[in-house]
Amino acid sequence: MLAAQALGIGACAQAALAGHSPLLHEHLGIPEHRTATYRTSRAELDEAVTFVDG
Repeated sequence: MLAAQALGIGACAQAALAGHSPLLHEHLGIPEHRTATYRTSRAELDEAVTFVDG
């Protein structure tokens, strides 16, 4: 994520927390049974990304 930031790309590691210790699950209130199955809606690529040549 630091490399992405250095290139001016924003990133979010929220899903990365789900695979960590039970302590994080307890502290953050992440239910164990939903971490692998929860899905959010996604914006279309052209709504979320701007490609720049050069």
